[in-house]
Amino acid sequence: MSKKIVNSSEKILLIAIPTNDGKTIFPEMLGMARYFYIYTKTGSRQSIFVEKRLNPYETTMQHLKTLDVYTVIADCEIIIASLIGKKGIDRLQEKGIKLFFQKGNIKEALSNVFSDEYFNCIKSTQNEYIEKELGHHDEKFISDSTFFR
Repeated sequence: MSKKIVNSSEKILLIAIPTNDGKTIFPEMLGMARYFYIYTKTGSRQSIFVEKRLNPYETTMQHLKTLDVYTVIADCEIIIASLIGKKGIDRLQEKGIKLFFQKGNIKEALSNVFSDEYFNCIKSTQNEYIEKELGHHDEKFISDSTFFR
């Protein structure tokens, strides 16, 4: 079941979150989630659920999978996910997608994205997250992504 947003001349910011249960961010790679929950934000930094999208690539393992997954959420400007592979991160950022990495509760993640932490994210925290979760350190990656614990 999805809610429809009234058409407006103003561009609507959409946020995609991979999930299997609608409550928590899928803890594995982005493209392996069953669904993408799509949200938008109101002027008061609150989120509104827009719709649930099925990920037809949930069980596939093709080359350039991230680009296939992107077709499902191409109208979204932000993705909040637990994990995305390094090449997938590069491909999504080339498409202009802002990436946020967080595990756990979807509502908390949305709150974090809309908070001032978005603008004041500490670089050392990002470095620790990348090294722990992805096993590498990449300055370009750090500057184009935001991480919350």
